Amino acid sequence: MKHLWKLRVYLRPYLLQVTLAIICLLAITAISLTVPEVIQRVIDEGLRPGQADFLAQAALFLLGIGVLRAVLVYTQRYLSEYTSQHIAYDLRNALYDHIQHLPFTFHDHSQTGQLISRCIEDVRSIQAFTGVGLVELVRMSLLMIGILTLLFAQNARLAAIAVLPLIPLILLTTSFGRRIGSLFLAVDNALGELSSRLQENVVGAQVVRAFARESYEIDRFSEANRSLYRARVNINSQWAQVMPTTHFLVASGTILILFFGGRMVLSGEMTLGEVVAFNSYLLMLAAPAQQLTWVVNTAGEASAGVQRTFEVLELQPEIQSPAGAVILPQLRGRVEFKNLCFRYARENTSALEDISLTVEPNQLVALIGPTGSGKTSLVNLIPR
Repeated sequence: MKHLWKLRVYLRPYLLQVTLAIICLLAITAISLTVPEVIQRVIDEGLRPGQADFLAQAALFLLGIGVLRAVLVYTQRYLSEYTSQHIAYDLRNALYDHIQHLPFTFHDHSQTGQLISRCIEDVRSIQAFTGVGLVELVRMSLLMIGILTLLFAQNARLAAIAVLPLIPLILLTTSFGRRIGSLFLAVDNALGELSSRLQENVVGAQVVRAFARESYEIDRFSEANRSLYRARVNINSQWAQVMPTTHFLVASGTILILFFGGRMVLSGEMTLGEVVAFNSYLLMLAAPAQQLTWVVNTAGEASAGVQRTFEVLELQPEIQSPAGAVILPQLRGRVEFKNLCFRYARENTSALEDISLTVEPNQLVALIGPTGSGKTSLVNLIPR
């Protein structure tokens, strides 16, 4: 999850939108927390003879805050999606621009499908987290802080009993979060490998058929596809183990409130409305508690995407322009090599040695020689 911190650079240009979205979340949380209080007053005070006006006022109040909440939710969603889509847009542009400036050696050893997967699938997972996952994380944090504060302020003893299931829930989610990042990294790598196999075979379809290698390439593609399938099933298996336990722990809190809260009502320590409001707060807490696993899942996928994306973005070109480098004038198309020598990395012999060549604009020159004589190497050195 530590890799997600690297996204702060891309969040910074949209601090205004992020700030406004957080303000909307604060308002939405405050509005949501008033509903159980209104329900409590309706049960304890409104369900009595002669309280029809009170019931009407409560209904209008709930209707008003419902409309206000809908407007705030729409605004917050728009701002969040605006930010996440722009982050994805900036990341794709940054990746493409950086790839264009990386040396030929990088492209010699990189699979095209892996690069495509990083630019599309990994950026998509980052966009999903910044647009929904991050917002849900903030919303859940605000709700949990507000609800726990109200629960302990209302009845500390019952609150302590009701939140007991949250302890194993937090431990379970933390353990799941530690595992999920590496699992999604395996999925992303498998998807990149599958994309590479597909790209190679589509581009080289004529070569594959010319050498009658269809069966061999089908087997290679099936192997990569099977690896992706296994990686996805592994994640779903982990998810399937965690979710039922989460639902059980949340339901346990309601059971504890009904049992101990009911006894407090019978003994006169609490009113029926207070217990209903207490349970309403707990149910409001249950939704984010259940979604916590989903948020961790989304964050894990985004963390793997950030790791793979920044592996490319943090690569530095092997050739750097020195300080005070001369800016070339407008080029006329003249190419000249003087006493050129070139040797590939990890090779003992030179691919080119003492080559001098001048090609004038509009001049046609043919490079002729046996395989391995350095024709392609010479042409590839022109952009250098």
